[in-house]
Amino acid sequence: MIEIYPYMELDSESAKKSGFAKKEANTFYMEAKDKDELLGIGKMKIFDSYAEFSDIFIADECFKMLGHGIGKAMLNFIERRKIYDVISRNEKISDLLKLLRFKKADEIKIDEKIEKDVYYLNLKGYFDAKCEK
Repeated sequence: MIEIYPYMELDSESAKKSGFAKKEANTFYMEAKDKDELLGIGKMKIFDSYAEFSDIFIADECFKMLGHGIGKAMLNFIERRKIYDVISRNEKISDLLKLLRFKKADEIKIDEKIEKDVYYLNLKGYFDAKCEK
């Protein structure tokens, strides 16, 4: 069974496999594992009034769609902290960002700063969406 849990620090093996730093300021990780096998890691930075969806590492191309599950878990982790503005500057994961409903923004004001050319998502109501019949 695949389980996804948040961590403030990666163990040495996970850091080596993903290429992510073991620990960074304001950074949280979501690790997806099947028993002890690492399947993927999501990396996010959380600040007082916004979060940054930084990167996703998937251990094997067979599990590429797992990125969506890790991404949803990351967004849920952020939203549960009552942070609703999320940005990403990572163009390499643009397909995943679009799947998660991020929109490309030419310019957006976040935390009294102007961010240009970023992906943006507001989480207010994101997890309340109802399926239509």
